[in-house]
Amino acid sequence: MTGHYCFTPDSAAIYVCGLTGTISGTILPLIDRGFIPDSERIRGALGAPPEATGGIFWEQYDTKPVVDIADPAVVGPLRDRMQAALSRR
Repeated sequence: MTGHYCFTPDSAAIYVCGLTGTISGTILPLIDRGFIPDSERIRGALGAPPEATGGIFWEQYDTKPVVDIADPAVVGPLRDRMQAALSRR
């Protein structure tokens, strides 16, 4: 596409640095665009295909989880969002 930049998991990697809220606030909308977190635990909880490469990387400075994978109320809807985004790829 001449003159257009496609911001997709195939054309970009995202690096986030900051506190949990900053990281979560960046990761969650990117999942809707088909980006997959690089964290193996989060990928597994969200049902990312094992062959899919991570496209969201982060450096975290606090201990609160970026995505609380132990909370079904968080993981269920996020898994649905990721699966919907992956089906559009």
